[in-house]
Amino acid sequence: MVKEKLTSSKVEAARRPGLLNDGGGLYLAVAKGSSKSWCFRFMLGRRRRTMGLGGVEKIDLHKARERARQYRELVEQGIDPIDHRRSGRAVAAAKTAMTFRKAALAFIDGKKSGWTASYAQQWIIHFETYVFPEIGPLPMQMVNHTDVVLKILEPIWETRTQTAWRIRGRLEMIINWAKSLGYCTGENAARWEGHLEHPLARPGQIRSVRHHPALPYRDVPAFLKKLRRHRGMAAIALDFTLLTAGRQKETRLARWSEFDSLPGYGRSQRRE
Repeated sequence: MVKEKLTSSKVEAARRPGLLNDGGGLYLAVAKGSSKSWCFRFMLGRRRRTMGLGGVEKIDLHKARERARQYRELVEQGIDPIDHRRSGRAVAAAKTAMTFRKAALAFIDGKKSGWTASYAQQWIIHFETYVFPEIGPLPMQMVNHTDVVLKILEPIWETRTQTAWRIRGRLEMIINWAKSLGYCTGENAARWEGHLEHPLARPGQIRSVRHHPALPYRDVPAFLKKLRRHRGMAAIALDFTLLTAGRQKETRLARWSEFDSLPGYGRSQRRE
């Protein structure tokens, strides 16, 4: 039990420069000019140290005693309270410095070994296009707010619904990652169920997708004849896609080494 020696009136009346002992390592330091501040003095490993606690204008006697009590407990555990406070400030600074852009890139970097290169690139493209310009520099704690998430989603929710839905899910994953590491707190602002489902319409209710009309199969022969009158690479690629029922990506990325020739075209049409 620490015997306390100071009172609020004594703290107020103190004018002579020096240290006034309150007990338990807590001192009121009075400087020339009568400015006053609190300090905590302790011994650790045969070394005497003094730790500033703040001025009396911000910290009253009660708060100073509580801080001194907390620091005494650390000393009893063999922990230097000065080093402990310094490390806590470093962690707080790191949390503030963790912007959404840094968090997103760190998340992608940690996951991409299990992704295809094209899938990882899609994440980057979506964020570079729709997200980073708006919230990239913001600290993660500021990002985890509904109004910030809606700032990203609302402009594209009805015009690029599928993309917006994917971005929402990716925001949710990054915020969960950041919460697990202490970079932000609170409910996940990008969560759909019970949260974003209220301000945003369900994607399936916005509008049905309008596909390009299909070409009737009876018209295909005439279409191919017209197509083959064009000698450009786009016409060759379309002809190839129709004959092989391939996907557009397979056609665009195909190499001549993968096949011998295209029906209806000579070797003079080849391009690397």
